[in-house]
Amino acid sequence: MKSSEKLAQPGQERATRNTELLQQQTEKVAYQLYLERLAKNNAGNEASDWAKAQRIVESPVMRLLYRVKRVENMVLSLLQWCYK
Repeated sequence: MKSSEKLAQPGQERATRNTELLQQQTEKVAYQLYLERLAKNNAGNEASDWAKAQRIVESPVMRLLYRVKRVENMVLSLLQWCYK
């Protein structure tokens, strides 16, 4: 193995891990979007959930807004449960 190939491997491994991580995050967000869509009985499909999930995962701002929205929804659900 050439020295240039040895140097390229760690970067390739890192890129592969990053790609796998993005894939996993996209799957998780798409599933959450799917559940939200079903709960609200909104129109849509798997492809639209996936496309929206990709936009969320690939944008730091969108990812932050998505997380804030999820926390807000959890807090509101908890408050509704407490005051029933």
